Amino acid sequence: MAELGTGKSQECGFGELTPWRWSMTAQTFADTRLLKPEQVRTRYGYKSVSAFNKFVHANAVPFIRLNSRNIRFDPDALAAWEDRRRVGGKR
Repeated sequence: MAELGTGKSQECGFGELTPWRWSMTAQTFADTRLLKPEQVRTRYGYKSVSAFNKFVHANAVPFIRLNSRNIRFDPDALAAWEDRRRVGGKR
């Protein structure tokens, strides 16, 4: 296994050697179930993409930007965001 910062390679499970940074990133995303915007949009009752995007940005809904056009949502981050916004009562 590679040591951090050495630039050495390690096996990442695909039978090839890759730089440690790539395999750590791949493993991080492999362990995470990210939600597509369509899934979150229906969860919050939005049909309009534009209205949903405004809601996300106006209310600081946590998301992960994959590139200039693609975003994903971490279910754990959404749950934490909902808990912070909860008013009264217990979950």
